[in-house]
Amino acid sequence: MICGNTADAKTTYVKSFTKTITVKAGYQYYIKMNFKKASNVSVKITPVKAQKDRSLAVVVGDETNSLFITPNIETVTLKGKYKKGDGNLIFGNHATKATKVKVTVTSKSATVGYVSGDQSNGEEEAG
Repeated sequence: MICGNTADAKTTYVKSFTKTITVKAGYQYYIKMNFKKASNVSVKITPVKAQKDRSLAVVVGDETNSLFITPNIETVTLKGKYKKGDGNLIFGNHATKATKVKVTVTSKSATVGYVSGDQSNGEEEAG
């Protein structure tokens, strides 16, 4: 995993982007982003369909802004602050089944760039 500034010439800064992700049971899913400047963002998490007994831990911004959600039917909106440079949105699936959610990241101006999304089961070394 690359640490530091992963933005490149292809990184497009937008006000908002939406991704649909599936987080496998026992895995963490990282949405890697890059910020043109320090930004406050809101993250809307919507279950793709009703899912019973699902449990996601979500970390937005710094580590202190995390929340445990159960994406059954409800939509959850979280807020967080990111510094300039790289930032991750981290989902940890603590359930026994995969959880599929639609994630929308929104900032006040076009300062957020989507870099990539991948998942790990915790055995890989983080950067």
